[in-house]
Amino acid sequence: MEQMNISNQNNRDEAKKERGPWMLKGPSELALAAVQFLKKHRYADKELTILDIACGNGRDSFYLIENLNCNVLGADISKEAIELARNDVQERHKGYVKFECIDFKDIKAGKYDIIFIANIYYNFRKKDREQLWHLIKRTLKPNGILFLTALSANDKEYYGKGEPVHGEYHS
Repeated sequence: MEQMNISNQNNRDEAKKERGPWMLKGPSELALAAVQFLKKHRYADKELTILDIACGNGRDSFYLIENLNCNVLGADISKEAIELARNDVQERHKGYVKFECIDFKDIKAGKYDIIFIANIYYNFRKKDREQLWHLIKRTLKPNGILFLTALSANDKEYYGKGEPVHGEYHS
């Protein structure tokens, strides 16, 4: 496991040097875990609708459609990230993935089997987090699944390097 973390960090560092923060290659650890969980619990055979919030260059959206029977809406506020994602759509992805440049607060109500949020939650202020939870409540189907990563106080790479969020007890 330690070797994988070193490899992932090297991948992140190289990607940022080359073309910015959206150029990470391969799926996130959350995407790997999500696919493993869904296959283990027999969701992989069902046709799923997935909302990928803060999808960046679409790396997780692509991984999900390549490993599950699903349609994905990838949403990100960055025009550059969405442009990169759209440019990477290949013939086999068409009809299964759509990328929109949109703030998550402006996502229209829909019903998704899965909401996927990787590596962004800790960047939101309290008000944004509250709006995110409101979005989740109105767009996640009953018995739907939320996959979300958040930094831990045990994360040595980032712990203690940010600014506390006023009004957030655990920030």
